[in-house]
Amino acid sequence: MRVVNTLSRERARQSKPQHELASAIGRSQAAVSRYEGGVALPDVETLFRWAAALGGRIVIEFPQIDLEDAIARRPASTEAHVQ
Repeated sequence: MRVVNTLSRERARQSKPQHELASAIGRSQAAVSRYEGGVALPDVETLFRWAAALGGRIVIEFPQIDLEDAIARRPASTEAHVQ
């Protein structure tokens, strides 16, 4: 998960130990280790707390699309076919 990798690198850049981050986000050091090691995935609330604990924030953006253009490009059927 790219978000976790980004947050993990920032934690390391700030030289913040896992146990300090864990305390700040209400999780165990073991949980933070599992997140950073890719063994477990944090929930969205944990990701937001993690970013805040490092002085950052997570921003979710959606690309601007032209609705008429998107409709024109949409396939006639959205059903999946296996052949």
